[in-house]
Amino acid sequence: MVGFALDNLQSRPGFPVWRTPLITLRAALLYPGRRLPLHLRGEKYKRLLAHAREQETLVAMGTQKEGSSRSIYEMVGVGRIIDSLSYPEGVHITLEGITRGRVLQQEEEEEYPLVLGSPVTEMGLQEEVEEEATGLLRELGRVGPMGRRDWSTIPLGEVADLVNAHLPQPIEKRQEVFEILDVALRIRKVRKLLAESRRERFPGRSFLS
Repeated sequence: MVGFALDNLQSRPGFPVWRTPLITLRAALLYPGRRLPLHLRGEKYKRLLAHAREQETLVAMGTQKEGSSRSIYEMVGVGRIIDSLSYPEGVHITLEGITRGRVLQQEEEEEYPLVLGSPVTEMGLQEEVEEEATGLLRELGRVGPMGRRDWSTIPLGEVADLVNAHLPQPIEKRQEVFEILDVALRIRKVRKLLAESRRERFPGRSFLS
């Protein structure tokens, strides 16, 4: 088995083509900078965990398309296993997201699935990102617990990801936002979804400023 070592991602972001273990679930996304606890049943995940520990490889986390356990969306989360526990039926792991990745090819191996892919890089003009982020943070100030959070220590792209993860919407819409690499456009989309969500709760009010 060939894995994607930690050093490869850090030394050549956006350029390497990697082959690494793949986890697929129907309703989960692994965002950069976020942690995702997972309970995974089956021997293949025990083998995947053993390989990741031994080789210090990263793991790709893909979202399954509706109606298919084998077909996943092209954009996946890539991260490291930071905590794990094996039990008779499978494993419990916690993934920490590092970057997004674009799937080039899926490989069905006997031991567990692999994916051939490449990391992708966020983009966006700083002025546009800051303008959209100012509006988003202002709107978050009106939203219960989110408004009481200190957002100053979180990268702006990750702020959009965190809001996207908590909005009451189908996984398909979350995946759509996840795939937007232009940070300003991603924040703008999240602002729109946030406003729509609040209008559903409070009809007749205007929330997007």
